[in-house]
Amino acid sequence: MYAHPDNTETFQWNGTTSMLSEGAVYLPSAKLTMGGASNGKVLRGQIIVDSMQTGGSTRLGLEYQQYVDTSIPAVFLIE
Repeated sequence: MYAHPDNTETFQWNGTTSMLSEGAVYLPSAKLTMGGASNGKVLRGQIIVDSMQTGGSTRLGLEYQQYVDTSIPAVFLIE
C-alpha cells in the first residue's frame, strides 16, 4: 500500500481475517488504524506510517521483512 508523502488522510484497515498479507505499507505522513477480528499474523513486511492505532479483538502479528531502508528517527517493534 502506498500513499504520497503529502497525503495525511487516515487509512483504515478493518475486518475479520486469518490470512497473511505480505509487503510494505508506506503511509509516511498518514495514520493507520487497524480494527476488527484477526486470528493470526496480519503482515509480513514493513509498516512505515506517521502513527498507528489498533482496536477490536485484533491479535496483531508482525513479522519484519525489510523492503525500504529507514533512517533515524525510526521505531522498530521487535517481539
